Amino acid sequence: MTADWDTYLNQLVGTFADATGAIIGTPFAIGLRRTVSIPVGATQLQLGINDDIFIDNTGELNLAVSQSVSVPEPSTIFGLGILGFGAFFQHNLGKSKKSNKQDK
Repeated sequence: MTADWDTYLNQLVGTFADATGAIIGTPFAIGLRRTVSIPVGATQLQLGINDDIFIDNTGELNLAVSQSVSVPEPSTIFGLGILGFGAFFQHNLGKSKKSNKQDK
């Protein structure tokens, strides 16, 4: 599978794969503060160096991988607030109608 971006020599690259090791999606360059979304079906993150001379490969890499928490957009929060107020007033309206029927 070929990537849709320029691949530089000694570039750290990554790809997501399923449980069998089959690549899912497109390989991507790893960089400072790079954000990627995990595709559906992916169970592994595979990393490698774009290199063509393997005899001189020594050393180590340190990577930090973190998970971000998605924050709902303001319109979603507003919509949920409206639904909550509607349910609250519907409940109170039902109580007041029951109270009026019992008073008669």
